[in-house]
Amino acid sequence: MTDVQEELAALYVLDALDGDEKEEFEKLLEQSEEARRLVAELREVTELLPFAAEEASPPAGMKGRVLGSILGERTELQSSSVTEAPLPVQMPAAQHQPAPAGETARTVPVSRGSRGWRWLSAGLAAAAILLGVYTVQLNERVGNLQEQADAAARQAAGLESRLAAAQQPAGTARMGEAVKLSPAAEDVVAQGLATIVIDSKGTHLVVQAENLPKLQGTEAYQVWLIKGDAKQSAGTFESNQGSGALYYTFEPNGYDTVAITLEPDDKGTQPRGKLILAAPVNKI
Repeated sequence: MTDVQEELAALYVLDALDGDEKEEFEKLLEQSEEARRLVAELREVTELLPFAAEEASPPAGMKGRVLGSILGERTELQSSSVTEAPLPVQMPAAQHQPAPAGETARTVPVSRGSRGWRWLSAGLAAAAILLGVYTVQLNERVGNLQEQADAAARQAAGLESRLAAAQQPAGTARMGEAVKLSPAAEDVVAQGLATIVIDSKGTHLVVQAENLPKLQGTEAYQVWLIKGDAKQSAGTFESNQGSGALYYTFEPNGYDTVAITLEPDDKGTQPRGKLILAAPVNKI
C-alpha cells in the first residue's frame, strides 16, 4: 500500500472521508487483503481509546450554554431563506502570497496527500497505539493490586476470627512466658514479642512483630516452634507497613525456641528462607 492509501485507511476508520473518497477506498478494500488487515488493526486500536481517557466533570453551566447555542442557531436557520456555501479551507497566514495586480486573491485548500497531513496522521496513529498499550498495562497492574488487597483482607479476617474466639469466656486464663524476639542478623532491624497464654481451651502463642522487611511477590513470614532440631510450623502471616501478628493454638511438646523466617511462599512445612527473629523460651 502507498503512503496515501495508508492515510486514507486511518481516515476511513475515523469516518473522516467524504462520499467520493469513501466510495473509492471501499473499492480498494474489496480488492486488497492488506488494506482490509490494516483497517481491522486500526479499528482495534481506536476501540481502546475510550478506556485511556480520564473521566472529567463538565464545567458548571456548560449544559445550558450548549443548549442555548443550539436552539439559537436553529432559530436563525429557520428564519433565514438563504443557504450559505461552506467556507473553503484557508492556508495558514504565513503561507499567504499577495495576489498579482489585476488578479483576484484565491484560497488554496490543504491536500490530504501533503507531507504535513501524512505526519499528522502518523502522529495520531502512534499516539493511539501507545494509549492502547498503556491501557493494557494499567489493567494488569490494577488486577495485581486487587489480588494483593484480597489476600490481605482474607488474612485480616482470619486473624480477627481467631482473636474473637480467644476473647470468648474460657474459664480462668493465665499469662505464661513473654519473650522479646531479637534480630537474627546484623542487617535486620525488626523486633517482636512472643507471648504464651494458657486457659481452659488450651495453650496459645501470640506473636507480634514490627519493622519487618517488605515482602516481595509471593513471600510470607512464617512462625516456628522449635524443639532441638525439630521445627513445627505455627502458621504464616503477611505484613502491613512492616507490622504483622499471628495467633496459634498448640499442644505443649517441650518447645524451647520461637522463631520467624522470611519464606518464598506460605506453603513450606520446614524453614527454607532467611531467619529474621528468634528467642529462647522455657520448655512449653
